Amino acid sequence: MASAFPRRGFSRSRSRLPSAVLASLAIVLACVGGPVPAAVADPVDPQTPVLDTGVSLEDGLKVGAAVTVDQQAVHDRAQAALRALRIRMYNDPSLPFEGSLGHSETLKDYAAKAGYDSAEAYADAFTWSQELEMIAIQRAAENSITGMSHDRTAGSSTFTAAQRSGTTSNGEIITEYRDIDSAIDGAGPGSWSGEYDSLKANDGRYSGPEVAGHLHTLLDPGYTCYGFTSAGVSMGEAGLAQTCSSATDRPSASSGTYLVPVAIPADRAADVAYGSDSLDVGRSGRLTATVSYLNATDLPVIVDSYGSSDEKVVTVAPDGTMRAVGPGTATITMVSNGVTLTHRVTVDGASPVGTPSPTPSETSSPAPMPPPTLAPPAGGTSPAAPSASAPAAADTASATSAKGSTLSKPLARTVLKGGVTLLSTGLLIRGVTLGLARLRRP
Repeated sequence: MASAFPRRGFSRSRSRLPSAVLASLAIVLACVGGPVPAAVADPVDPQTPVLDTGVSLEDGLKVGAAVTVDQQAVHDRAQAALRALRIRMYNDPSLPFEGSLGHSETLKDYAAKAGYDSAEAYADAFTWSQELEMIAIQRAAENSITGMSHDRTAGSSTFTAAQRSGTTSNGEIITEYRDIDSAIDGAGPGSWSGEYDSLKANDGRYSGPEVAGHLHTLLDPGYTCYGFTSAGVSMGEAGLAQTCSSATDRPSASSGTYLVPVAIPADRAADVAYGSDSLDVGRSGRLTATVSYLNATDLPVIVDSYGSSDEKVVTVAPDGTMRAVGPGTATITMVSNGVTLTHRVTVDGASPVGTPSPTPSETSSPAPMPPPTLAPPAGGTSPAAPSASAPAAADTASATSAKGSTLSKPLARTVLKGGVTLLSTGLLIRGVTLGLARLRRP
């Protein structure tokens, strides 16, 4: 039999199913009062990959909300925490429970009505649903903009996010705890298991004088599949037996940071900021569009299609890359979830000329190399200083350039130790162009 949550006295409980279905939705916040504002989110990198959860969007401008997830880890930790919580509550002799099967003095007695005759059988009576997991990721992304709330980013009720691939989420629970196992079975205020005393005060009922809907949702054996995520907030989605037929007990492979498409009110299109409004002829540039809304800044607009009013001025590719073709002004049209944006782009100048070759700068003359320092002989006596003698009258050196001009200079002769003679003009010869030069003694 389908589980039913009485809605008496609990204003947040609403049904995602037709009234003929004897079930009501567990929509509860892990706080008392209205929506909790989130911290202002960091600007989003528009190059982040997009994760399409498959959940239908509201009407409005489509933007990307960033989430960072590790769904395999969430799956493993959530399964273990929920199983441990159910076993502990099953064995509690003082915890009453009431649901669609009536009222029982203990959760153990209520589980027996549902067909579970042991703590282990009751604790294992749920599976993981990828469809509910994707709904949870979608709602966590929307909460990154709205703050902790059951309303969606364009103002619609959460019920509009309740279905994916034929699977319906019949219950949604949220908490600001970021560790999913602590959210399910933590000790502090705000954890879902922290409603134990409230559930007892309500005599086991979902609603009553105390807020106990989160814990009731986790313990009710009428829910046979769940999907969780931890992405800024911890989010849980629960499904009744007739809506969990496609549950696979395996998580998605989602791991990393993604942009999840969400919708914000269409009138925010007037606040969109564009990355560029001019190009030079022959140049290309990516057209970006961002908008800030509620707790999020610089949300990238996700565009479904682009168009140019004059492709002789600017063309635009499906990924938003513009190419300037000729001087003038064109209007770029962008369609995002049925909302049309326009942006004027001006192209300046004539076709770009080729890049000129660099003019080589004159190379400065190298500094003369200092004379070598001679090591002393084995006896430790310093070498004799070189002696110089006057050059012979005929001792000259000539250099002939490739153009035939000749430069001659007299040679100075220096006799070094050991009879080695060093001839030098005292000048440096520098090559300034490609050619052949010969040094010779006449």
